Amino acid sequence: MNDTLKHRGMRNKLADTLIEKGISDTKVLDAIRSVPRHLFMDSSFEGHAYQDKAFPIAANQTISQPYTVAFQSELLEVKPNHKVLEIGTGSGYQTAILLKLKTKVFTIERQLELFKKTNIFFKKMGYRPKKFIFGDGYKGWPEEAPFDRIIVTAGAPEVPKALLSQLKVGGRLVIPVGEEDQIMTLYVRKSEKQFEKKKWVFFGSFHYLRTKTKALKLSRIEILFDTIQIPFVVAIFDRFPLSYNFLPLAKAMFNFAKPWSFKKRFKGIMVLPEVLTSFSSFLSSCLFNKSFRSALGLWL
Repeated sequence: MNDTLKHRGMRNKLADTLIEKGISDTKVLDAIRSVPRHLFMDSSFEGHAYQDKAFPIAANQTISQPYTVAFQSELLEVKPNHKVLEIGTGSGYQTAILLKLKTKVFTIERQLELFKKTNIFFKKMGYRPKKFIFGDGYKGWPEEAPFDRIIVTAGAPEVPKALLSQLKVGGRLVIPVGEEDQIMTLYVRKSEKQFEKKKWVFFGSFHYLRTKTKALKLSRIEILFDTIQIPFVVAIFDRFPLSYNFLPLAKAMFNFAKPWSFKKRFKGIMVLPEVLTSFSSFLSSCLFNKSFRSALGLWL
C-alpha cells in the first residue's frame, strides 16, 4: 500500500473529528495527520483505516481507536527527547505517534507473533524506537529506568507497582485500569513516595474528569455510576455532537444521587434545581437540532 493524497485528506478529516471530541494538543493532532495509519493494518481494512475505531491485527489484538491514541498521548504531555516507556507495542501505531513527537521510545511487546511482525515493519518503514524488545511489559524495563513518561496501551486490572517505581519524579504514567469497564488513569509522581492520581470516565467517545486525589474513597453507588454503560447514552454521543450538553446533566444527576447514598437528603434536594435546569437545556438543544428531530420522527 502507498500513502496517497487521498489518505492524507482522510487523516486531516480524522484530526478534525478528534478536535470535535475534545483533543486540543496541536502537536498530537499534527502527528495524527502525519502517520499513515492504514499502513499499520491489514490491506483489507484500508478503506476504513481513518474511521475513529479499533480494528483487529495479528495475535488476536487490535490497533487502538485513534481517539484513544490521541487522548493518551495528550495526557502524557511529552516534550522532545523525553524518555518514554511504552508497554504494548502492538501494531506500532502509538509508537510512531510518539516518535513524531520527537521522544526517545523504549517499547515492549509480549506477543511474539506481533513482536516479529512489527519489528520487520519498523525497519521497512524507517521507524526507529530507541529500543524494542519482546517481554513482559508489566515488569517494566529496570535496566533503562527511570523514565520521563510511561504509557500502557492495553488495560490492566491494576497499576503494576514496577512501572510506578520506574517513573521519574515529575513523570507521568497513563494506563487504562479495569478488567471489563476500564477507566483511563493518570499518575503523576510528585516525590519518591507520593503520586497524584486522576481518572477519566468515558461515555461513548467522550470523557469527563472523574477524580483528582489519590486518597479519595468511592462509595459503591459512585463506582456503579462511573462504570455503567448505557446504550442510549453511548449511541447519542456517537451520533450527535450536541450531546456534549448531556455532560452537565449527567454531572447534575450524579450530584443529586450521591448524597442519597449517604442519607444526606437535604443536600440532594438542594441540587435538584441544577438537575432540572440541565435537563431543560439538554432537551431544548435536542429539539432544536434538525438531525435529532429527524431521527426521532419529530417534525417540529
